[in-house]
Amino acid sequence: MMYGVPADLDLSFLIGGELSQVCIGTYQFQFHFTPTGTISVTARWDLRSETGQLVDTHSGEFDPDRGPFHFQRIIGQRVVAITIAAPQSLTIRFANGLGLTVFDDNPHFESFQIDPGNIIV
Repeated sequence: MMYGVPADLDLSFLIGGELSQVCIGTYQFQFHFTPTGTISVTARWDLRSETGQLVDTHSGEFDPDRGPFHFQRIIGQRVVAITIAAPQSLTIRFANGLGLTVFDDNPHFESFQIDPGNIIV
Protein backbone atom coordinates (compact mmCIF):
# COMPACT_ATOMS: atom_id res chain seq x y z
CA MET A 1 0.00 0.00 0.00
CA MET A 2 1.30 3.45 -0.90
CA TYR A 3 0.85 6.55 1.21
CA GLY A 4 0.03 9.51 -0.95
CA VAL A 5 -0.09 9.59 -4.73
CA PRO A 6 3.44 8.88 -6.01
CA ALA A 7 4.90 11.50 -8.36
CA ASP A 8 6.04 8.75 -10.76
CA LEU A 9 2.67 6.97 -10.93
CA ASP A 10 2.32 5.76 -14.53
CA LEU A 11 -1.28 5.69 -15.72
CA SER A 12 -0.42 5.98 -19.40
CA PHE A 13 -2.39 2.77 -20.06
CA LEU A 14 -5.57 4.85 -19.57
CA ILE A 15 -4.69 7.41 -22.28
CA GLY A 16 -6.90 6.86 -25.31
CA GLY A 17 -9.23 4.59 -23.35
CA GLU A 18 -12.86 5.39 -22.73
CA LEU A 19 -14.78 5.57 -19.47
CA SER A 20 -17.32 2.85 -20.13
CA GLN A 21 -19.00 2.35 -16.75
CA VAL A 22 -19.39 3.87 -13.29
CA CYS A 23 -20.55 1.58 -10.49
CA ILE A 24 -21.89 3.01 -7.23
CA GLY A 25 -21.68 1.13 -3.97
CA THR A 26 -22.24 2.05 -0.35
CA TYR A 27 -18.57 2.89 0.24
CA GLN A 28 -17.01 2.77 -3.22
CA PHE A 29 -17.25 4.16 -6.73
CA GLN A 30 -15.72 2.13 -9.55
CA PHE A 31 -14.69 3.89 -12.74
CA HIS A 32 -14.19 1.28 -15.49
CA PHE A 33 -12.18 2.15 -18.57
CA THR A 34 -12.18 0.31 -21.91
CA PRO A 35 -10.06 -1.44 -23.11
CA THR A 36 -8.46 -1.88 -19.68
CA GLY A 37 -8.36 -0.28 -16.29
CA THR A 38 -10.43 0.34 -13.20
CA ILE A 39 -10.10 2.91 -10.47
CA SER A 40 -12.05 2.00 -7.31
CA VAL A 41 -12.48 5.07 -5.11
CA THR A 42 -13.40 5.09 -1.42
CA ALA A 43 -12.34 8.69 -0.82
CA ARG A 44 -13.21 12.09 -2.22
CA TRP A 45 -13.47 12.82 -5.93
CA ASP A 46 -14.33 15.99 -7.85
CA LEU A 47 -15.55 16.42 -11.41
CA ARG A 48 -14.65 19.84 -12.82
CA SER A 49 -15.08 21.69 -16.07
CA GLU A 50 -12.14 22.82 -18.18
CA THR A 51 -12.30 26.20 -16.41
CA GLY A 52 -12.26 24.58 -12.96
CA GLN A 53 -15.97 24.96 -12.18
CA LEU A 54 -17.21 22.19 -9.88
CA VAL A 55 -19.66 19.93 -11.75
CA ASP A 56 -19.95 17.18 -9.13
CA THR A 57 -18.20 15.96 -6.01
CA HIS A 58 -18.36 13.17 -3.48
CA SER A 59 -16.78 13.31 -0.05
CA GLY A 60 -16.26 9.58 0.34
CA GLU A 61 -19.02 9.37 2.94
CA PHE A 62 -22.21 7.49 2.14
CA ASP A 63 -25.23 9.82 1.99
CA PRO A 64 -28.50 8.12 1.00
CA ASP A 65 -30.24 11.53 0.76
CA ARG A 66 -27.78 13.05 -1.68
CA GLY A 67 -29.16 14.39 -4.96
CA PRO A 68 -28.25 12.99 -8.38
CA PHE A 69 -24.69 12.55 -9.59
CA HIS A 70 -23.47 14.14 -12.81
CA PHE A 71 -20.67 11.78 -13.84
CA GLN A 72 -22.77 10.58 -16.78
CA ARG A 73 -21.16 13.55 -18.56
CA ILE A 74 -17.88 11.60 -18.71
CA ILE A 75 -19.28 8.15 -19.57
CA GLY A 76 -18.30 7.33 -23.13
CA GLN A 77 -15.58 9.99 -23.10
CA ARG A 78 -11.99 9.27 -24.17
CA VAL A 79 -9.12 9.91 -21.72
CA VAL A 80 -6.77 12.53 -23.18
CA ALA A 81 -4.44 13.31 -20.26
CA ILE A 82 -3.48 12.35 -16.72
CA THR A 83 -2.03 14.84 -14.24
CA ILE A 84 -0.40 13.77 -10.99
CA ALA A 85 -0.37 16.26 -8.11
CA ALA A 86 1.72 14.20 -5.69
CA PRO A 87 1.03 13.34 -2.97
CA GLN A 88 -2.56 14.67 -2.87
CA SER A 89 -4.35 13.67 -6.07
CA LEU A 90 -4.50 12.59 -9.68
CA THR A 91 -6.70 14.06 -12.41
CA ILE A 92 -8.02 12.25 -15.44
CA ARG A 93 -8.87 14.67 -18.26
CA PHE A 94 -11.49 13.67 -20.84
CA ALA A 95 -12.00 14.68 -24.48
CA ASN A 96 -14.97 16.89 -23.56
CA GLY A 97 -12.76 18.97 -21.23
CA LEU A 98 -14.04 17.60 -17.93
CA GLY A 99 -11.56 16.37 -15.35
CA LEU A 100 -12.07 13.73 -12.67
CA THR A 101 -9.79 14.32 -9.68
CA VAL A 102 -9.33 11.52 -7.17
CA PHE A 103 -7.86 12.50 -3.80
CA ASP A 104 -5.78 10.63 -1.26
CA ASP A 105 -7.28 12.48 1.70
CA ASN A 106 -7.27 9.91 4.49
CA PRO A 107 -3.95 8.88 6.08
CA HIS A 108 -5.56 5.96 7.92
CA PHE A 109 -7.38 4.10 5.14
CA GLU A 110 -6.94 3.35 1.46
CA SER A 111 -8.37 6.06 -0.77
CA PHE A 112 -8.37 4.26 -4.09
CA GLN A 113 -7.12 1.22 -5.96
CA ILE A 114 -5.99 1.08 -9.58
CA ASP A 115 -6.02 -1.99 -11.78
CA PRO A 116 -4.21 -3.34 -13.64
CA GLY A 117 -1.30 -3.37 -11.27
CA ASN A 118 -3.18 -3.64 -7.98
CA ILE A 119 -1.93 -0.18 -7.01
CA ILE A 120 -3.37 0.85 -3.64
CA VAL A 121 -3.12 4.47 -2.50
